[in-house]
Amino acid sequence: MATIKVKDNNPVGVIQELLGSMLERQLVSAVLVPQEIPSGKSVVQTLVRDHAKLETANPLAPVFAVNSARIVAQMCVDQMTKAPSAWDEAEPEQEQTEQAETPSAEDDTPDDQAEQDAQTAGEEQTAAETPPTAEVEASATEQEQKAGPIALVLRPCETRALIELVKLQQAVLEPFLVVGVDCWGAYSVLDYAAKAGEGAENSSVTAEFLKQVTAGNLPDNLCGACQVCQYPAPTYADIAIRLIGEDISQQISVDACTDLGKDVFDTLGLEVTPQSDRREKALEELKEQKKKLTGQDQAELLETISSLCVNCKNCRAVCPICYCKQCVFDGNVFKYPLEKYLTWSGKKGVLTMPPDKLLFHLTRMSHVATSCVACGRCESACPNGIPLGRIYQKISTAAQETLSYVAGRSLDEDLPLTTFRENELSVVEN
Repeated sequence: MATIKVKDNNPVGVIQELLGSMLERQLVSAVLVPQEIPSGKSVVQTLVRDHAKLETANPLAPVFAVNSARIVAQMCVDQMTKAPSAWDEAEPEQEQTEQAETPSAEDDTPDDQAEQDAQTAGEEQTAAETPPTAEVEASATEQEQKAGPIALVLRPCETRALIELVKLQQAVLEPFLVVGVDCWGAYSVLDYAAKAGEGAENSSVTAEFLKQVTAGNLPDNLCGACQVCQYPAPTYADIAIRLIGEDISQQISVDACTDLGKDVFDTLGLEVTPQSDRREKALEELKEQKKKLTGQDQAELLETISSLCVNCKNCRAVCPICYCKQCVFDGNVFKYPLEKYLTWSGKKGVLTMPPDKLLFHLTRMSHVATSCVACGRCESACPNGIPLGRIYQKISTAAQETLSYVAGRSLDEDLPLTTFRENELSVVEN
């Protein structure tokens, strides 16, 4: 643990300087970090290579439109290993067969041999004139890798989602340095934009938010999932930025949690200091404060889905755990002929349209419940404001508690459905 002094009551500026130092000293090759857009009404994730471009970086802004684990998974596409298929294994044999069938130079006639010599000379000349693009690109890639990993500045729910995607073989951690940041919660994109528009010219939504939460007062209009979140601190990170329990107008704490993080610490010359007792107490108080808000009945929440959902599937599009390339709801299974609709409406007298709304959410719940990190992006993406974040948080928490599992807590914990323990469902049986 190291303590870094805050200048001018600006904790965001200290984090900017820390990330800038990592870039400038080539400890990292790039930084994935949220930056404010010119209007100041939102932030977007950006990949920064130039430390001078961190001036508007704001990892403490209480808003995020997408769980960044989805972005990291997209960045990992070329990093994922592909197991050799039977076709791949058969190719060498095919090449050997083709090589055996190729006539040797001894079988060629003099005219054929002269033609082959001319063709070979032409190919050699073309090769000499063509710039070695592949070699240049490979060399550039090697230089970038030597410059260091890519730093990922993530919220706790984003790091937990990333850990789950690694377990699901949708992402890898090797190219990255995870920088986890404490989080009190976030506004919806629309609420954040409204607050930015209402404030004075030089006011900051982030500064006002930090002032309020550090005084122990959580805003009433945080996202539904954020209102009940029990993981305000990173459960996994190479470097953790500790804010809760600190007087962030004066200082912040930074902790190296892995060997990779310790290497960065040593190079930056950060002095190790003992952890404050205030932090654990502050974390427990924050969790208890949020537990009081988890009162809505599950049946009532499901009824809300049935009445307000329009089956737009936005929640699926933003969910970091929904990674299927082909969803069953996009296939022909749920495309019915006209006669089906008439039959169903005839039996009931009236049929709510579109159908299968609740079935869609129940299917999604069964797929993601054990890996849901309750980031609440589904709720933010809903055009009708259905409290999906609280619904999925309530159901996924119950499922994970039954299986003694916490999504994204550790890489060492196996996914529940990939292992078997004889007494794992004793709670249900009893």
